Amino acid sequence: MPKISIIVSSEKLDKLFPAVTLATTAAVTGWESEIFLHFGVS
Repeated sequence: MPKISIIVSSEKLDKLFPAVTLATTAAVTGWESEIFLHFGVS
């Protein structure tokens, strides 16, 4: 089974929506998908 890992390293919520869309589409087509959220501390 193919896999996809998506790393989101932004504090903005608008950066999360494309990652969720990509992961959901991958899952529907049979890929194993995961999203790693990284919010930097400044």
